Amino acid sequence: MNVCNITETEASGAAEILSVAFEQDPFMLWVFGSQEDYLQKSQKFYKLCIQYCIHYGYALRTENFEAVALRKKPGDISFSFWRMMRSGMMKAPGVLGKPAFDRLMAYDKLSKRVRSKELPDRPYLYCWLLGTHPAHRERGFADALMVRTF
Repeated sequence: MNVCNITETEASGAAEILSVAFEQDPFMLWVFGSQEDYLQKSQKFYKLCIQYCIHYGYALRTENFEAVALRKKPGDISFSFWRMMRSGMMKAPGVLGKPAFDRLMAYDKLSKRVRSKELPDRPYLYCWLLGTHPAHRERGFADALMVRTF
């Protein structure tokens, strides 16, 4: 199965795939606060995540955009101001809105605490997002991205 790097011109298409892939995901609905907010804001937010990974991580897709994976580089466990600025991620609070951004940051804080407890001195790889369009699930697209991602 062919896996490709996502380019800047493909970021919107990849964001659409992630939006559809996570449309019914309870965690994403909790972050965004409602189905309506998710539908209005998710593609813009995912596009920011994709742009960050294009520049500073790995942004991958299957050949025909059946699935998309975003991963930070090994050892990259935090965001710097300059990376956030250059990639456009500084827009995330405005795109999400304060309540959703606060929920996302609360989750981030909790997950860091758990990782530091469970993996205190061990390196790990961080797969940020991996989503498959519902029409293409159970066909190995996510597996192909995982193999390439890790």
